[in-house]
Amino acid sequence: MDEKITDLEIRITHQEHHIEELDRVIVEQHKLIDRLNERLELIENRLKSITDNHIKRPEEETPPPHY
Repeated sequence: MDEKITDLEIRITHQEHHIEELDRVIVEQHKLIDRLNERLELIENRLKSITDNHIKRPEEETPPPHY
């Protein structure tokens, strides 16, 4: 009986260790996802500002030379 209890305690200890490791990985992944989302938002904003500044509306475009 003592062996079974000892075995169960060892298993629980290993499981707790793995759960803690997984929790750390989840926290790190969450941080990474947050950073990536911030970068994506920054890139989207920069892209919007570039296209807004450099693309004319159709009525502002001059016709091509062959017209």
